[in-house]
Amino acid sequence: MVCHIIAIILFIIKNCLGNLNIIDSSGSVSRVILLSINIEEDKKLMSLNHQPTFWSSVVFWIKSRLLMARRGLVNLCNPVIRQKLSKINDLNHQDLGLVFVAQSITPLWTEKNSAEQVLQLGKVENLRLACQQLHRLYIPAGHIFSFWRQVGRLSRRRRYVAGRELRQGCIIPTIGGGICQLSNALYDTALKAGCHIIERHAHSQIIPGSLAEQGRDATVFWNYIDLRFCQPTKDLYIECQLTQDMLRVCFYQRTWKK
Repeated sequence: MVCHIIAIILFIIKNCLGNLNIIDSSGSVSRVILLSINIEEDKKLMSLNHQPTFWSSVVFWIKSRLLMARRGLVNLCNPVIRQKLSKINDLNHQDLGLVFVAQSITPLWTEKNSAEQVLQLGKVENLRLACQQLHRLYIPAGHIFSFWRQVGRLSRRRRYVAGRELRQGCIIPTIGGGICQLSNALYDTALKAGCHIIERHAHSQIIPGSLAEQGRDATVFWNYIDLRFCQPTKDLYIECQLTQDMLRVCFYQRTWKK
């Protein structure tokens, strides 16, 4: 009965938002159904020469809420398991059979404009909080990593602050802004580690000096624009750390089982 109701709601949302493409991933990977979201119309709005209006912001807000609801319904029917952080320390990788496979290192401070210093500081604080949800994350072989399932919603209640976000061609302050630097690094490292990419969305605009210039970026927006990947054959161990100047994401693989 519940599935029938959800199917009807999805049908209604589909007719409001356009085509609903469903991808069924199975086999060595845990079964999951994801949405392939068409955001071409939004990209047309996101021109660097386009000044967002009040009504375009209202339309964006309405569409985003409908897409959030649609994703929430799909996640309800096909939940992704939230993995727990491991108690593995930084000194015994080798003893536990963990082998380094890939990393991504990106600078934290990329904007020299003093007017954006506050947003830069906010971005770094947001990255620090998000990394706490991912550092020492252990993902068993075949299990799916979902950025939003692991990090959770970015809110003031969870101590996230205003950071810089590119929306409709403008840099704006938003709670949790700048978090895409982390999703970019995760996607880049996942590619290097040979992970199976299940869901990834490119940015609509390329910021100079970012991984988007190399086509190795992954934008995220709660909760319908997600980054999802898995390692089908080997356990995966993730480290996410901030230094004074850099964001460092490392992937390890376990070569033997306990």
